[in-house]
Amino acid sequence: MTSTVSVFTHSDRGEQKSNWKPKPYQRTALTETAKPKPRQKPHKPQPQAMVRLGFRMATNEVVIDMEDQNDDGAEAHEKIQSIHAPDHCHHFQLRLPNFLPPELSYPQPNSQPPITMSEQQQIVEHVVLFKVKPDADSSKVAAMISGLNGLASLDLTLHLSFGQLLHSRPSPLTFTHMLHSGYRSKDDLRAYAVHPEHVRVVNENKPILDDVMAVDWMSNAGSSISPKPGSAMRVTILKLKENLGEDGKARVLEVIGGIKDEFQAIEEVSMGENFSHDRAKGYTIASIVVLPGQADLEAVDSNSELVNLQKEKIGDSIESTVVVDYVIPPPLVA
Repeated sequence: MTSTVSVFTHSDRGEQKSNWKPKPYQRTALTETAKPKPRQKPHKPQPQAMVRLGFRMATNEVVIDMEDQNDDGAEAHEKIQSIHAPDHCHHFQLRLPNFLPPELSYPQPNSQPPITMSEQQQIVEHVVLFKVKPDADSSKVAAMISGLNGLASLDLTLHLSFGQLLHSRPSPLTFTHMLHSGYRSKDDLRAYAVHPEHVRVVNENKPILDDVMAVDWMSNAGSSISPKPGSAMRVTILKLKENLGEDGKARVLEVIGGIKDEFQAIEEVSMGENFSHDRAKGYTIASIVVLPGQADLEAVDSNSELVNLQKEKIGDSIESTVVVDYVIPPPLVA
């Protein structure tokens, strides 16, 4: 079977416009065997892999997590590898074609198991600073200490400690007591805040308080700070300068995270950005460092040269600072 195809050509299309004149079109009949066109396969986008890189400051590792998509569209997750890295970095993501070198696709034989996201689960740190009225009755203060420590029995709390501060450094804000507790999630913290027993204890003690400040953050350490009785804690809460930006904030966190390398006596460090602003008085960064005891805290302060060096690194980013020292009291005896 044949078909006739008409083709129209223009013979002088390349002439200059000034000399161009219309000429009759030439019609040429061509014959060819009609062939059906091959069926076009529908376009199928190349599968994409989502690779997330994150930094775990506590262990100084970059963690790689790949979220892939199979040919049938189903998502598949694969935890690939953890890489030791000396420098601080932030969470970011990128898209790659659906292939990776074999050495990244799976952990190498005889290597440690890859770090999973569940292992990196962050814990909520909750710190409340109290300023008790100077003329408050001592029996009422003792009842407040007993009542707040009793909240440790709630299933929502991972741990809870409340007591009198060892020191409150000179600043626009001064305090006398501190509560520190940890939670598995923000939801647990919210449930704790509205728990009837917590509400009762808080309302009972409002009359003897002059001021309260609270901050909450997701611990970078992967677990909540839970020091043993007799350990010393230094809590630092920072108000950053306006318009500092994310890079400046990251620099502050980087310096705080590196303090453990500078002071060998420090056992644990937890830090993060405050996410509860109602009672934070504009302060945005909080941290806890834990030392074996009060003597170690004093030894850190005695190294004034190193302390001042740390302050100089971020001093131009800070508007105001609240620093308190606290020694974990022994458990109350019923």
